[in-house]
Amino acid sequence: MKATLVIPDIPGCRTGRGSIVFRLTWRRDQAEGHYGLGLMLGLGGEIFVGSHFRALRDAFGAGIETDEPGMVCGALGFPIGEPGIVQSDSH
Repeated sequence: MKATLVIPDIPGCRTGRGSIVFRLTWRRDQAEGHYGLGLMLGLGGEIFVGSHFRALRDAFGAGIETDEPGMVCGALGFPIGEPGIVQSDSH
């Protein structure tokens, strides 16, 4: 499973360099994730949970591009089809 958090460039807040992109890593041993499945920001980074994603999506238009939207939704505790989590085979 590959997943990327994408935060679009926000006019007036950045220097126009484009989107901010973070690789999300899959951790099956993170009890903090939903059902023991977790997403982490980068390798060994912070646990990324559903409330983090919804806050970034609602405030900044962030999205997650992944080859497994159902797995990402499950790990974040969302139903399949959560807005902002999209299928992308370009990883």
